[in-house]
Amino acid sequence: EYVAGPDPVTYLMACRPEDRFQRFAGLCEDLTDAVAYLHSRGLIHGDICPSNVRCDDEGRPVLIDLGLSHVFRYGQHPASGASGTLGFVAPEALVGERGPAGDLFGLGATFYTTWTSVPPFGVGLPSVRRLMEGPAPAPSSLCAGLPPEWDEILGRLLSASPDGRPASAACVLRKIRRLRSEGGPVDLEFSIPYPAGDPLAGLLVGRDNELRTLATLIEQLAEGGASASVVTVSGPQGSGRRSLIRRAIRDARLALLAQTLPAFAIDDRGLAALAADRPDIPQTDPMSWEDPARVHEAHIVALADALEARSQESPLCVILGPGREEEWLAHAVAGGPKNGRLLLILPSERSLRGALDVSLRPLTDADIRILAARASGVEPSEQAMAQRKFQEAAGLFDDAVKIFSKLPERAETLLERQRAKRGIAEAYYRLALVLLERQDFKGAQDAATQAIQSSHPKGHILMKRIKDEEEAASKKPPEPTPGHVVGSKENREKQNKIAIWLREGTQHYQIDDLDKAQEKFELVMKEDPYNVEAIRMLHKVYQRRLDLASEERESTRKDMMAEVVKAWNPRDYAIGEAGVPIQERPTVAPPVNKERQRILDKMSKIRIPEIDFRQANINDVIQFLQNASVEFDETSDETKGVNIILNLQAAGGGAPAGAGGGAGQPASEEVFGAEESSAAPAGGGIPLVTFSARYISLLEALNIVTKVAGLKYRIEGSVVMIVPLNAPEGELIQRMYDVLPTFMTRAGEVASARAEGGGQARTGGVGDFTALESVDMGTADRSSDQVKAMFEEMGVKWPLGSKVRYVPTIGKLVVVNTAENLAILEGILPVLNLVPNQIEIEARFVEVRESDLESLGFEWLLNGDWNIAQKKGQEKLPLNQRELIRMNANAASGGFTTGNRYVGNDTLIPRTYLSMRDSLVGQVTTVPILSDSLFTVAGILTDPQLSMVLHALQQRGNADVLSAPKVTTQSGAEATIKVVTEYIYPTEYTVTPVTATDANGNTTIIGGIVEPGGFETREVGVILQVVPEVTPDGQMINLTMTPQVVSDPVWHDYGSTYVIGNNTQRLKMEMPFFHTRMVTTSISIFNGATVVMGGMITEDRRDVDDKIPFLGDIPIVGRLFRSRVEQSQKNNLLIFVTARQVDPAGRALKRVGSTTASPAP
Repeated sequence: EYVAGPDPVTYLMACRPEDRFQRFAGLCEDLTDAVAYLHSRGLIHGDICPSNVRCDDEGRPVLIDLGLSHVFRYGQHPASGASGTLGFVAPEALVGERGPAGDLFGLGATFYTTWTSVPPFGVGLPSVRRLMEGPAPAPSSLCAGLPPEWDEILGRLLSASPDGRPASAACVLRKIRRLRSEGGPVDLEFSIPYPAGDPLAGLLVGRDNELRTLATLIEQLAEGGASASVVTVSGPQGSGRRSLIRRAIRDARLALLAQTLPAFAIDDRGLAALAADRPDIPQTDPMSWEDPARVHEAHIVALADALEARSQESPLCVILGPGREEEWLAHAVAGGPKNGRLLLILPSERSLRGALDVSLRPLTDADIRILAARASGVEPSEQAMAQRKFQEAAGLFDDAVKIFSKLPERAETLLERQRAKRGIAEAYYRLALVLLERQDFKGAQDAATQAIQSSHPKGHILMKRIKDEEEAASKKPPEPTPGHVVGSKENREKQNKIAIWLREGTQHYQIDDLDKAQEKFELVMKEDPYNVEAIRMLHKVYQRRLDLASEERESTRKDMMAEVVKAWNPRDYAIGEAGVPIQERPTVAPPVNKERQRILDKMSKIRIPEIDFRQANINDVIQFLQNASVEFDETSDETKGVNIILNLQAAGGGAPAGAGGGAGQPASEEVFGAEESSAAPAGGGIPLVTFSARYISLLEALNIVTKVAGLKYRIEGSVVMIVPLNAPEGELIQRMYDVLPTFMTRAGEVASARAEGGGQARTGGVGDFTALESVDMGTADRSSDQVKAMFEEMGVKWPLGSKVRYVPTIGKLVVVNTAENLAILEGILPVLNLVPNQIEIEARFVEVRESDLESLGFEWLLNGDWNIAQKKGQEKLPLNQRELIRMNANAASGGFTTGNRYVGNDTLIPRTYLSMRDSLVGQVTTVPILSDSLFTVAGILTDPQLSMVLHALQQRGNADVLSAPKVTTQSGAEATIKVVTEYIYPTEYTVTPVTATDANGNTTIIGGIVEPGGFETREVGVILQVVPEVTPDGQMINLTMTPQVVSDPVWHDYGSTYVIGNNTQRLKMEMPFFHTRMVTTSISIFNGATVVMGGMITEDRRDVDDKIPFLGDIPIVGRLFRSRVEQSQKNNLLIFVTARQVDPAGRALKRVGSTTASPAP
């Protein structure tokens, strides 16, 4: 609802003086009732203050602005999150704990401000300090007319501790209502309703006064001051004694659940259970010689004492049944001492001596008829309402009205009759709502008419709603037939949008704006998932992206191969790098104090003719300078001289209240320990001065005297103050700063960097420090001197009386220092109070391999034996008997060109190699044997029979590998990335001889067994070790990187051979050799930058130029007897390392521009 009224402060100020208190009490009661209602529904307002309360035209307060409210449950830990209006928010809410007690504090502060027109503790941050210093003044002392009892209520509500405030808002409401009723009985109101179908509801008629009496006694017991220890509910049989007790106890338990009563215990188990809890109480033994009556009496007295002792722990209410033993126990308790914390309630046909009796009169015929009417009419009607049988409930309520109309006109009868009439109206109202949901407008109108006739407050509104919905339903357009879908307006608009998106996407595709093109086509797919044109165009977009990426990859590969070729020609064409000019840091000039400058100028112009001190007391020296400043000052008489004061006791003293920054508090021994004693001047006593000079200015004389005496001077206004050397320059202020748990570690890194720099001061403040090594700065018990020394290394001065202490239990840094030094410390804290740096390392390994081979040669072979000549005179002999000069066939051994090397029959190309790709995929690449024999020319039926083989081959191959693993590590911690294959190899061998015994019994060694041992593991592949470290300013990352590439091992056999008989055997003992390429470097890069590590370039080049001597040198023809092979294998391995800072959630942190450095202290 809209409330346009004023706030309670303005409203109360406009009231007449004689009505002011009554209006104030009514505001307090209504506002407390609203807060109690919120709490009963499990809600906390969170920001109760006068600005969130508005008074309507009748003066009733309305609580508004539930924007900070949240749900709570009793017994649950208070919610987190500090919020609210300073001055009205509870202290515990400032540290993030919000609960119902916080609303009570805001309620008390609002009441206080409404009556006095001023907040109890002020507003803003100073209100927090005043709250912790002590209670607020009584509101009646600021504005007369408020009774003392209200001062007590507001004082408890404004308690700094939640335990000091009332238990709940309901308790406050009960107290206010009791004050307004001048101490009379107050009805208990509970926020938890009775359960449906409660058997106790409606069984008590005309017992309101008796029930109120029992409720008052129980309330007194809960507060620890019950006026009676035994209560008897007396009356004849059937008068409802037990029902009254059960109703009172049930109400009390509901009050405990709603926290409207202080906590107390209720025990209704009976006398036997009470006795069973105490086995130490003597029991009656039939076989005992003792008097049973005396034993039974002792048993009852002991049980009464046990209940009395139990009530000392917590107020106790005991419910007993009727019986003689129960009455004896009641007599024992009533006759004992009364402490106000024990209450026995029992039904009885007569009153007991010493007990408070609640007498019940017998039920009259009218009472019995009312009970019967309730049981037969109202109760079944309400049960039907709960089951949503509204038509049946309306009939039952109508029957109940008729029954009550026949009963006598008593108050109870009238109330029940009105209850039944309201039930009729509500039943018809809900029936109309149900029929309206079913679109039964005729039935809904009939039910609404009945509700109006029964005076339901919302009947006319419901009737108008029914008519409006019926009219809207009658005007609803008919559903379109399926034949209208194609030509419908919606379909035409949809097709027009799709056509526009397709046209725009095609245009973007034509200009290679692929992102926008994909966006348009995806819009089409979202509107029409089966659009063929959009699917086809998306395919084109993806293919175009693939083509562009392939072109870019080929261009990148060519560029990398060019780098390999350029590595063979190292030339320095660079003229030299241009130096980056060093920018001077801006210096901040100290503020000019005109009064100070005037005093200094005046002292420099006063010249003293002669000074001669011999072991002079400092007091006499200062007095002489004071007189000399007047005597030798040439200005007018009104302004002659300089005021010089000697103050040897200036030690700073205790720290006053803080201002700004953290929560200011007086310096206390609880945080810092005992106060430091004031340091005396140098020498431990009154300084003595020996000094002589002529024609010296007063300023020079003052400088020399203070240096000799171990003092210093400072100008305060128009006075020159001589103080000890360690006296502070201004007033000492205490401030508290919130710091993270990692504060001391971060501070140690900065202090370590300062120490590593040689202790030399550097301009630019803390931002210039570079953390070289993490230093453990200790735990919470680090002394104040150690923390102070750490900050002193970073430029913070600590004059006499200044203090610092880190309190890890609350995460605070408490500092007492001057305003100037606090400003320097506040500039350092943001650098130290940071979340631990984490760096994400991304390593991209790119290896490009290219193989080139060119081969051209001629191979001459003799296929058969060549008979060069034969001996004369052997023509008649058979051919196989002739003596011949013959050249045997040599095709198998290489023919005439034996020795010339070709690709197909030589080991020019290594058969196996291990590249980075092999380490990534876990396999060894085997190069197949190449064949370069192009064609062969051979003679047929010739002598000799020759053949020539032409060897020719040109081959080129490429292999590209890319891998990009990532790892995240903390600053200063080593990160290792491995893409390796583990090789397990032996480092030692053991030879065991194998022997045999012949027939003669001789033992002979016939072999040996080699057993490997001492196995070790070596990782083969790519290993990258990175140690990142973030600089204190957070702008740069220092990287120490050690990448290494370990190739597949080459095995060397260290074994030996031995001969057994005609056989030669070898014992193999192989050891591996690993080829390693490694680079170690340390660099500094910006956050998010990428560094490229190269230099791992290899090229294996082999050239072969073979020829047959003499024949190969013949011009032109000699080329047929030559062989030429050129082979090249190029490898380029590049490692791209990207380092970026990430937060604990893994999100990248952007690098911000560097800030202007403050001047060094």
